[in-house]
Amino acid sequence: MDGGGGGDAEMGGWSELLHSSTKLLEQAAPTPHFPPLQRNLDQLEVLSTKLKAKTVRAEAPAQSLSATRLLAREGINAEQLARDLKSFELKTTFEDVFPSEATTVEEYLQQLHEMAIVSSIQEAQKDNLRSFNNHMMEVLEDDWQKEKRDFLQSLSRLSTLPKRNTNLMASGLSHPALMPSSASIYAAVVRDLNDARGRSLPFGPATAFRTAYESLSVDAIGTKSVTMHKVWHLIQALVGEGSAHRNISRKMSLVIGARQHLEWGHEKYILETINSHPALAALGGSVGNLQKIRAFLRVRLRDHGVLDFDATDLRRQPPVDTTWQQIYFCLRTGYYDEARQVAQSSRAAFNFAPLLVEWITTNGAVSPETALTASEECEKMLRMSDRPGRPGYDRKKLLLYAMICGCRRQIDRLLKDLPTLFNTIEDFLWFKLSAVREYTALSDQGVLPDGVGSDQKIGIMDACAEAASIIRQYGSIYLRNGNLDLALEYYAQAAAAMGGGDVSWIDRGNTDQQRQRNLMLKQLLTEILLRDGGIQLLLGPSGMGEEGELKKYMIDWRSRQQFLLEAAHQCHEAGLYDKSVEIHKRVGAFAMALQTINKCLSDAICALARSMLDGESRAAALIHSGNEIVETARYSEASVQDKDLISEQQTVLRQLEAILHIYRFARAGQTVDALREIIKLPFLHLDPQSPNVTIDVFRNLSPHVQACVPDLLKVALNCMDNVRDTDGTLRAVKSKIANLVASNMSRNWPQDLYQKVAQCI
Repeated sequence: MDGGGGGDAEMGGWSELLHSSTKLLEQAAPTPHFPPLQRNLDQLEVLSTKLKAKTVRAEAPAQSLSATRLLAREGINAEQLARDLKSFELKTTFEDVFPSEATTVEEYLQQLHEMAIVSSIQEAQKDNLRSFNNHMMEVLEDDWQKEKRDFLQSLSRLSTLPKRNTNLMASGLSHPALMPSSASIYAAVVRDLNDARGRSLPFGPATAFRTAYESLSVDAIGTKSVTMHKVWHLIQALVGEGSAHRNISRKMSLVIGARQHLEWGHEKYILETINSHPALAALGGSVGNLQKIRAFLRVRLRDHGVLDFDATDLRRQPPVDTTWQQIYFCLRTGYYDEARQVAQSSRAAFNFAPLLVEWITTNGAVSPETALTASEECEKMLRMSDRPGRPGYDRKKLLLYAMICGCRRQIDRLLKDLPTLFNTIEDFLWFKLSAVREYTALSDQGVLPDGVGSDQKIGIMDACAEAASIIRQYGSIYLRNGNLDLALEYYAQAAAAMGGGDVSWIDRGNTDQQRQRNLMLKQLLTEILLRDGGIQLLLGPSGMGEEGELKKYMIDWRSRQQFLLEAAHQCHEAGLYDKSVEIHKRVGAFAMALQTINKCLSDAICALARSMLDGESRAAALIHSGNEIVETARYSEASVQDKDLISEQQTVLRQLEAILHIYRFARAGQTVDALREIIKLPFLHLDPQSPNVTIDVFRNLSPHVQACVPDLLKVALNCMDNVRDTDGTLRAVKSKIANLVASNMSRNWPQDLYQKVAQCI
């Protein structure tokens, strides 16, 4: 009865409302601006529900408004308090779990003892794991340094091995040693690289070397996990060849390239995993990147239950949410577009999507606001990490937010609190590279050293020096095998590496880099110049390198002249007198060339005095060369000072030539002619008709002529022993010789000369 009465009352209320509405509609004047609309009750209910929802969202609850007014009366900022509460954490204490009033003292102490033991064991485990990781990192670094040292030492030993082809002609370039096919292919790339750098043309060396290596087809056989093909792919990624990223520093290019190489390797790993479990992966005919990731997750999470993208009946047990797994593995494999698609289409990652889009678009250089937002989310998740019951794959969410924020402090804390976060060293390195940000120097973040040679320990080469050393070793091998052309190509690259790489070709390196590059280039070019055929290669048939290879590396003729003078001096010091003379002639330093000729002629005359068989022919060749130099210098555009120096050396040449004639007379038995020529020598003052002189006859005499005087005096005394003294002339000559020897006792002439003089007196 009561229920029926209530229904009649409700219907009556609706009837009155309908009657009032009808009257209002009749009283309202029709207007063309607002046409009449008709709605049934169901439509009115839907519209009213939508209107109510809008007003509820716009209006704050009454409790919230009351709380805000209460805080305002106490002088507290509600917004600031809300921000502070985000970092506020409530933790249960031991007394909350085991209240002292509900337990005995023995039980309380027992529980306290057990908790202390468990805590100690957990801390010890963390310390052991941390120590183990540090130890393994040190071992890894030591092994890497050892491998690098062994590699460099093996190159050094290889470059010092004797020549395999001992029958090579001395001309050097006539018969260079045969090269393996791999060496010739690489050498061709080096030649093309130098040619492109010299003409300021773009060139991708890593791509060229990788293509050259692939043409050898040597990776098809073998079981090595790390092949040279992978190494060349890594180098190609590191230097950023073929990359779409522009306007980034060289260091960030290395970071991005290393990350992309790890992503390339992970893609191969995913495909191998799918192929190893085809039934479980259930890839089917799908070839999309996202389908590959989901097939991989079916294998990886096979023990977790039904995954969300495979769930068909949502009324059963809730499926496993793989949103963060999909995003992480898409990024880890380099599928950035797919990662963005998953984040934007997922409700769980709705707030993360704009952060990820910015990270992908800016290549990791997110704004400070974005980094702060990600950092706050990291802090919140790190505070919740100790709570039980959270699934392990939620760690991927924490990892992704940490990667976006790039905060080193939070990353270190993440790695410390979750040491088992990464399964492989590649995953760990990819995460570290993804979190790197561009600073003034990446060394600020402990990633890369800033500049060449900065913060280097004594006795340790920097990266440029190590690269230059390796390239130089290969050039030395070609040099020892007589292939000067390829040795020059590798030496040019070694010097460029010492100068900082491609910047050294266009003079954009700093002053120290250019200095190191020039020093090494001069040293290496000198090595080639000192080899048989080196002058012909570098300088050409004539001139100072205008017609040879030297002009490629030293454009300025003054720099070429200075280099050749230094090289000629080194040749002279090394005893390579013929090369020294040839280089001095090319430069136009005829006086220095004549000085070297005179030195060699003096040695040849001394050898002739000791009855060496090659002295005569050697001396004749030197006199011929000296005469050619004198003739060439006569028509040169030498200065007055240079002509005076040439004249002085020409005088020395004539004096040595006169001494050589005396030896020829003496060896032919023409003793009288030999004595006559000795007496005519103006620098000895042995003419018996001239008065005795007390001046030092050697004061203005060339050292090369002085070296011939002792043997010349012995020849004179021997000749006088075979000639009769009819008028006392020979006695006067002997007296002058004795006086000359006596006045030069401090010169430590040979003892047999002193004995010969004593016998004659």
